[in-house]
Amino acid sequence: MDLGRVKCLLSKNFGDVTYLYLEKDGEPLVAETERHSEIKVGDTVKVGFPAGRCQLFDSQTAFNNRSY
Repeated sequence: MDLGRVKCLLSKNFGDVTYLYLEKDGEPLVAETERHSEIKVGDTVKVGFPAGRCQLFDSQTAFNNRSY
């Protein structure tokens, strides 16, 4: 699944992984990446992922509507 280009708002390293807090068209996204990610706050990067690893949540209720 290709999301296109997104902006990195925050990057947090937790030892084994780094979480990227991203924004796409005003909507927040969180991505887990390798621990030594070179993506920095303010970077605009292309994001894609295997559909089988995606979980979607309703923005109003935070209910997990479905997994791909």
